[in-house]
Amino acid sequence: MGQKVNPHGLRVGVIKDWDSRWYAREDKVGDLIVEDYNIRKYLKSTLYSAGIAKIEIERDNAKVKISIHCSRPGVIIGKGGTEIEVLRKKIEPAISGRQCLCCWNVLNRERRCTVSLRITSGWKCRMMMRWIIR
Repeated sequence: MGQKVNPHGLRVGVIKDWDSRWYAREDKVGDLIVEDYNIRKYLKSTLYSAGIAKIEIERDNAKVKISIHCSRPGVIIGKGGTEIEVLRKKIEPAISGRQCLCCWNVLNRERRCTVSLRITSGWKCRMMMRWIIR
């Protein structure tokens, strides 16, 4: 059996950066990794229709900055910025009571993300490929 290497892990530090940026004592590292995983899992499930490509998490002693790279920021922001506040309030209890700063970045490759999102959602519903691509 061949040895397979994850391409993202191979490129980290060379042409890609880490998705989480923070330092911690040895006894807190495991808890922070689990928090990062839970934040990403929650955001990907609730904001699936926003076309999320990447979620970056930066931690400080007092605050956590979450950058969401998406193709449709209107889904995240909502009318008048209400959805982003609701999202921030739901995330804050999960990050040990620290202040949460949520920001979003619009992708230049919007078309590709939305098309790929439509194709994967069509596959989940077991639609015919001819109907999905239209």
